[in-house]
Amino acid sequence: MLQVIPDHYPTIVCRTNNVNKRIVTWAVRTIYKSGKMDNIMMEMKRMKINILGVCEVRWTQSGKLASEGTTFIYSGGSEHKHGVGIFLDEETAKCVSGFWCISERVMVVRLNGRPFDICLIQCYAPTADNTDNEVEKFYDQLDRAIQ
Repeated sequence: MLQVIPDHYPTIVCRTNNVNKRIVTWAVRTIYKSGKMDNIMMEMKRMKINILGVCEVRWTQSGKLASEGTTFIYSGGSEHKHGVGIFLDEETAKCVSGFWCISERVMVVRLNGRPFDICLIQCYAPTADNTDNEVEKFYDQLDRAIQ
């Protein structure tokens, strides 16, 4: 019987030697309420989270926002529904080389790294209540993000 041993390549994000990044995802239900974003940033610092992917943001448009040592990159649609985003701590935010907002359900953030760059894909998949057409559209967008 052959034993399969996974390859482990130590990756360094940016110029820091901190390889152990704490990466978490949350379904926040909405950030469209007053004080919700402050609460998320407070919890992120309390729990020592470096990268926090969120879905159900419910913000319109897309962009980048910096506040109190935390950077928030988000992607939304024209209505206050769906939406995804990624919170980055101050150290990790310095390593961002680009971000692509593909839709209100899919986004990509690229971080400079050694020996290779790291791409984070944050997505919010449709539920069983959605039509087959919406599900296929989501998977097409996810394929674009991977490419």
